[in-house]
Amino acid sequence: VASSGPPRVLAGLQDNGSNMLDGGTWSAINGGDGAECMIDPGNSDIIYFSSQFGNFKRSENGGRSSHSIRPPERGAWLMPIRMDPANPSTIYSAGSMVYVSSDRGDNWTSISPVLGSGDMTVLRIAQSDSNVILTTDGLQLFKTADGGANWETLDLGLAPDTYITHMAIHPTNPRHIWVSFGGYGRWNSKFAWNGVPYLTERPKVYFSSNGGAAWTDISGQLPSIPVNTMVVDPFTNGLYIGTDMGIFYSASGNGDWQRYDNGLPNVIITELEVQANTGLLIAATYGRGIW
Repeated sequence: VASSGPPRVLAGLQDNGSNMLDGGTWSAINGGDGAECMIDPGNSDIIYFSSQFGNFKRSENGGRSSHSIRPPERGAWLMPIRMDPANPSTIYSAGSMVYVSSDRGDNWTSISPVLGSGDMTVLRIAQSDSNVILTTDGLQLFKTADGGANWETLDLGLAPDTYITHMAIHPTNPRHIWVSFGGYGRWNSKFAWNGVPYLTERPKVYFSSNGGAAWTDISGQLPSIPVNTMVVDPFTNGLYIGTDMGIFYSASGNGDWQRYDNGLPNVIITELEVQANTGLLIAATYGRGIW
């Protein structure tokens, strides 16, 4: 989502490439399975879009032409890409390792060892300190606080089948971190944790106030359905989450959940973004477009 002005929106669609909303009109700008997209906050003609496995492209004329900026390795089906909040010329991506480019993707350098047992699926850079980076392969959560010089695996204390779907970092305090999880209902009794069947509800959202050293389950009264995405409102510091049945909001960011979907179809929410200059909340859905 463009940071200001009338909504210029880029979106990836399964089997239908990447599309851009500009001036009230949608147009196709790339093929394949549409994946991650970005818009430069200082120049909305500089856009990034991609198809499966990290086939990233950059355009400097609003999508009329583009060229490839693939990282050194093929990544996950939806390989993540992020922009440095302090310097939009610096971008990050992650496969089995985390990469950084200081020239908008023309050249890449690894800033991590091989992390986890598979490709990274989510990547987040702290808005207030771009040295703080989080990434996950869905099974483990990895963090650096010094721009990649040192990495640690954060212990969430989870049963082994819990799947991490997303992370969020507070816009002004990088030690405040949220993590969301997929899954439905209760654990099947065939699963055991430390030899004891784990029959309580699956966690949906965890919060840490100390950079990931300790975690609190703030799932509260959320339904037992996947939480797919989350975003911190930079105006209120409240937390929005997108689930398999709409959006929920916590004003405190600590679990006082309320439904936030008046007029929104009862549909899977796949991504949430807040337009930086206006506070407009935009939700991407699986099957019902963008709201």
